[in-house]
Amino acid sequence: MFSCLLLLWSSVSLAEVTTDRQLWTAAGVKAELIEELDVEFTQHVRWAENVSTLDSIMPELGLSYGVLPWVGLAASYRAASKRGDDGDMQPGSRIAASAVIEGEVGPVELGYRFQWQQKGTAEDEDPSTRLRHRAQASIDTGTVIKPLVSYEMFSDPSADPGEIKQKSRLTAGAGFKLTKAHRLKIKYHHQLELDGDGDMERIIVVGYRYGFSMVD
Repeated sequence: MFSCLLLLWSSVSLAEVTTDRQLWTAAGVKAELIEELDVEFTQHVRWAENVSTLDSIMPELGLSYGVLPWVGLAASYRAASKRGDDGDMQPGSRIAASAVIEGEVGPVELGYRFQWQQKGTAEDEDPSTRLRHRAQASIDTGTVIKPLVSYEMFSDPSADPGEIKQKSRLTAGAGFKLTKAHRLKIKYHHQLELDGDGDMERIIVVGYRYGFSMVD
């Protein structure tokens, strides 16, 4: 499966105006503090410009709470050191809040997430706000592997009427339950800027998480 993702990542379409191949990595620890309340720390490191340049380093702290078996709420703060237009690393940050609705149809697990986020760097005069809508489906195969697909739309609520400031992200990949505590995810993002110039990003994502519970 990973070789198929690499093939998608490396393929080139003649219709593309600008294509960047990126690698996103993440390693994190997740703890259940009390029943249905989790805290998670994740260290993100991302490479861009065809994986030739370190683009950003982003530690993130998040909280999530299961309101109901099928509804969850989450909030996070992400500090950032991101490469600016001048080539230097610039400090920045992102705050986000989201709501998730999940359900099951046989072995298929369906989910919808709405997320509000605001982020900026030292170069930005004003922080940018985005609204994100993501629909996801995964399959419980009864094994350690859980395939998944998702589609996400990003929009700018401050854009003038008729002005397109959006991007879309199509994702395919899988989660791997290595042990009870150890999880691995490998995904491919096909990201497209919907601003008229056709800019595209092909992103391989590799994420690891260690989880444990403090609940007796």
